[in-house]
Amino acid sequence: MLLSVATPAYAIEDPDSISIESVKVYEGLWESGDMLFLVEYKIMYGSNPDEDPQDTFLLGVWAGAVKGPDRPLDYYYHNFTSVYLTAAQVATFGYTFEDELKVRVAGNPAYFPVLTEGVNMDTATLSAGNWVNGGDLETTRTYLAAWCIILAKVFEASWDITLLTSGDKLNSTGMLKFKEAIPGLDSICPEIFQVYATFPEYDDPAYTPTYEVTLLGRMGPRLEVALDGLGQWLTGKPDMGGLVGGVGLAILFFVLAGRIFVATGSVPTSVVVSIPFLFVGNLIGVLSLTITFVAAFLVLVTFAITFILGRM
Repeated sequence: MLLSVATPAYAIEDPDSISIESVKVYEGLWESGDMLFLVEYKIMYGSNPDEDPQDTFLLGVWAGAVKGPDRPLDYYYHNFTSVYLTAAQVATFGYTFEDELKVRVAGNPAYFPVLTEGVNMDTATLSAGNWVNGGDLETTRTYLAAWCIILAKVFEASWDITLLTSGDKLNSTGMLKFKEAIPGLDSICPEIFQVYATFPEYDDPAYTPTYEVTLLGRMGPRLEVALDGLGQWLTGKPDMGGLVGGVGLAILFFVLAGRIFVATGSVPTSVVVSIPFLFVGNLIGVLSLTITFVAAFLVLVTFAITFILGRM
């Protein structure tokens, strides 16, 4: 007895015509050395087949007889799509700028057992005129943006729908079509869209060190090592010398203020007389000048409140 395994077979009629209308290959868009193959094609049927074009037709890149990357087509009729390769993928395939590669729109062999040029397949051999490299990313993107607007005008006439605004920007319909055909287009050519977001460039200005920073730099290496060592011993963490010095100085400040208060019985007097002690910390780089000014401000507020309450 003979046993056979049946394999599913698909069939679809050949299109009335198939052609590649235009090809542009851009090198250097998202990164130096990447490639975008942008292809305008026609797969014409009297009435479109029931089968999904993503199953039946492919756009592929060939180097001679060696098949490279491909992408299923999203639509029949007159349309466009792209194949994108990162710089690493370009290197893997061994493609170089102005190679005589072939771009092919062809039926899927699962649906077209026999592929025939001009019947269910069309091939375009690339020449120098198909390649675009502006020398830098921004210039190449400018060329792509200009070509997208040209294509939009072509498809407005072909599809009889509006894709552009009066100012030649892609409207909401055009945006969907072009972002579908060229994923990520809005990130490199945002200016061709009617609505897009941009972020201003910002250069971090070079600041001249303030007097406060200059003072903090006055801490000598010996004092800094001593305070860092003490801070390491107390907290178990490195580079704590500044904090330990500031806390130590604050403790001495409050001790001094307390002694003066005991002698005079006046809180404002004890604080005012003790304030200059903080400036010593500023001069040797142990205490931030900001802390001293905050303390002085609080003293002024205290005096103001005391004066106002005394007048009432």
